[in-house]
Amino acid sequence: MVSSGDDYYRAGTGRRVPAALLESAIFDHMNEEFYATELLDKFVAELKRAAVGLTADPTDLKRDLKRIDRQISNLLRLAEKAPDSSRLAERLRELEAERATVRRLVSLPDFMCRLTYCVNGAFARCQ
Repeated sequence: MVSSGDDYYRAGTGRRVPAALLESAIFDHMNEEFYATELLDKFVAELKRAAVGLTADPTDLKRDLKRIDRQISNLLRLAEKAPDSSRLAERLRELEAERATVRRLVSLPDFMCRLTYCVNGAFARCQ
């Protein structure tokens, strides 16, 4: 089908289909596919399956938190010696964001923690 430029689509020689009718049918079909519970169920099941193999126990998270805190402390000591370093400031912001994420994950139930790791792909062991 080709748009004829006058709110119709041409379907071969002599056949014209109103664009609004065709587009409406296409959008309705797309919405049915997108919002179908089967599709959503498959998506959730896949997320759950992917989350099962991820390690996100509280001990690992607390270890990550200590590591991040150490790195932030080291960067702050270094920043005292080189206060105008934009790279240091950028890395400090990255570490603070990572620390906030880990703190949030520590507070989540185990399954949600693993699922969040899976969806965000925030840490190397989750990728």
